[in-house]
Amino acid sequence: FVEFAVDPTGPQGGALLTNLISLPSFFEQIQYGRITGYTIILLFLLATGIFGWRTYILFNLDKNVKKEASGSRQGNNPLSRIFDVAEQNKGSDVETLELKLAEQILVERQSIDQYIWVVRLISVISPLLGLFGTIIGMINTFQAITLFGTGDPKTMAGGISEALVTTMLGLMSAIPTTFMAAALSNYSKGILSVLEEQSTGMVAARAEETQQVTS
Repeated sequence: FVEFAVDPTGPQGGALLTNLISLPSFFEQIQYGRITGYTIILLFLLATGIFGWRTYILFNLDKNVKKEASGSRQGNNPLSRIFDVAEQNKGSDVETLELKLAEQILVERQSIDQYIWVVRLISVISPLLGLFGTIIGMINTFQAITLFGTGDPKTMAGGISEALVTTMLGLMSAIPTTFMAAALSNYSKGILSVLEEQSTGMVAARAEETQQVTS
């Protein structure tokens, strides 16, 4: 083994080290995205906020619904309201009860799935905005080439940076928001499945009671 040292400044007397120091950081690179990049970031923050809020709401709903299904009265929750509808239609026939419960499930579905579509929409829009920023960046690059030629690469760096940064931001926003939308959708489907299971059980019990009375 032989000890050796490497001069990071290179033979140009510090030019290499100066270029390394002048390289933009990640947050400085984001500024190249301009309005399109900032729009993608704002949409991502909006989706993250909605995801956190709806996750908290759905977590509490899921907990209360499962406790209600196990026989513990929890008060105001989707399953308790379905039980109230079944109690109000206690003397109705099977078909009427089934329709009333299905109607109440549709009402509860609207509140459970609330704002999930926004997260899903942002996951679709983000890469499209990134592509839009890419096109704008390439247009700026070709305009710089038309005015100044290709002799100095720095004249094209701004447009190329905008094109690449917006694409990067669009993908960085689309990938996690897709997972967010899928997680919220799966959470809401779990709650709705419990509601449908309980309502189907009540309809089956009413049908069995009616059959016993008839026989």
